[in-house]
Amino acid sequence: MKKVFALVTGLALSGQLLAAMPAASEPSKIESFKQWCDRKDSLPATTRKTINLLLKQARSRNCRVASDRLRNIPRIDLSNADISDLQPLAGLTNLVQLDLSNNKITDLTPLNGLTNLSILWLSYNRIVDLQALDGLSNLTRLDLVNNKINNIQPLAKLNKLRTLQLHRNSISDLQPLNNLSNLTILNLNINRVSNLQPLAKLNNLKKLYLLNNQIADVKPLAELHELKILWLGSNQIADIQPLTELKNLTQLDLQKNKIIIKKCPVKPASVCKF
Repeated sequence: MKKVFALVTGLALSGQLLAAMPAASEPSKIESFKQWCDRKDSLPATTRKTINLLLKQARSRNCRVASDRLRNIPRIDLSNADISDLQPLAGLTNLVQLDLSNNKITDLTPLNGLTNLSILWLSYNRIVDLQALDGLSNLTRLDLVNNKINNIQPLAKLNKLRTLQLHRNSISDLQPLNNLSNLTILNLNINRVSNLQPLAKLNNLKKLYLLNNQIADVKPLAELHELKILWLGSNQIADIQPLTELKNLTQLDLQKNKIIIKKCPVKPASVCKF
């Protein structure tokens, strides 16, 4: 009898413990713009600012009307708006173009569900982490000029990219770019690049900007026959012979290097700038 009582008591206690345990958390759902808008007065000033700018884009102060309009707008321009909080944008999944340049943005997480984006401007912000962009596989143009980026691994699978602007960051490792074969324009001016090997098979490149890096060896560029513009100024290059087969070049900037014999490797000689 004691054993039965102990068993029943144990089961009862187990049931109480299970009931007291919190349920497994479900993945948080993305809030619609209307949900953000409806409670904007209780939100931080940074969030309210973004909401108010989106209401202006929608040309309505009515949260429901604005939300409906924003859902169907393919392009939004919030450049030069002094914003930092992107959370109210998270539900605008039909966006194709989004301009967020010249702001105070650090956290890109709210953008990770905007998978229809084709063009995204994020230049002149305070961005370090690009992880939120790794699933935006429809991007064809991405501008990240003048941020604080050193790791571009999250860009490795963005195979539709044609234009990538990374000017003025702290990038040294270009390996994540080695399979982005659709790139036609790549801007890496003012970074910390020394090894160009990851670019060797990007055969569709037409414009490549590499001013002010730490480059000495240009041999990896020898097979990029589609190049029309190549900027290599302010590096540590001595030998420019590997560039002789780049016959489509119309601009070749070689200023401020270690070149002793300043003879243009391609014709006409006017292509070169020493």
